[in-house]
Amino acid sequence: SWAPKRVRTVGQEHLNLSEHTPEVARAISRLYPRLNGVSVLTDTDRKAYAERTDVPQARLVVMPNPLDAEKRPRSSLNEPVIAAAGRLSPVKQYPKLLQAFTHVAEKHPDWRLRIYGSGDQEKKIRRTVERLGLEDNVELMGQTKDVLGPLSQASVLAISSRVEGFGMTIVEGFSVGVPVVSFDCPHGPREIIEHGHDGLLVPSQDVDALGKAMLSLVEDPAERERMGDNALASAQRYGLDDITRRWEGFLRTLR
Repeated sequence: SWAPKRVRTVGQEHLNLSEHTPEVARAISRLYPRLNGVSVLTDTDRKAYAERTDVPQARLVVMPNPLDAEKRPRSSLNEPVIAAAGRLSPVKQYPKLLQAFTHVAEKHPDWRLRIYGSGDQEKKIRRTVERLGLEDNVELMGQTKDVLGPLSQASVLAISSRVEGFGMTIVEGFSVGVPVVSFDCPHGPREIIEHGHDGLLVPSQDVDALGKAMLSLVEDPAERERMGDNALASAQRYGLDDITRRWEGFLRTLR
């Protein structure tokens, strides 16, 4: 570090340690112990950085991404829409989500799956839509700058990722009162979603379980309402004021 000794230095990590290249991981192991503190997004990341670097545990802190302070719409949870949001990339596994969604479309053809995002997997996703006969049920909405508006027009948010760095989309869904159905993938969903309280977690890569979980919320409006209320309360943990206070408390501990 080029900072003088009187300046406290903090590293801020937004990736799982395993996602770094070997070269970057070696640099992290060499340089991070020199810092006064390191923040990561999840407790799983904290354990990984503690085990694979020499950063003392007292200098490692979990600091989730915050929601901004803007006023948010609230979902009515009455629209026949399941939303998904994120770049159209392999890690999001949208073809698996489409397969899971067939559980809903077969029994409730009035329901729609809307996918918000852009990316190089769009053609593959459209081919999967056609192969599964979901042309009347799936809409690729493209990229949106205002994800909260679209999420508030949905009744369920679905996450089919292979891995999540944190899961900010989950928190954003919670913030508009939408319950989330997600693969229990590394690392963020299990630390944000309380299964059966504000959403549903299913075994990672179990496509049938994901589809059945979505179907269960589609067919039970009262359960959607209960989980939506709880999701709204859960989002309060990620308010900007609360995260700012957490940062201030951590910074005061640095020596």
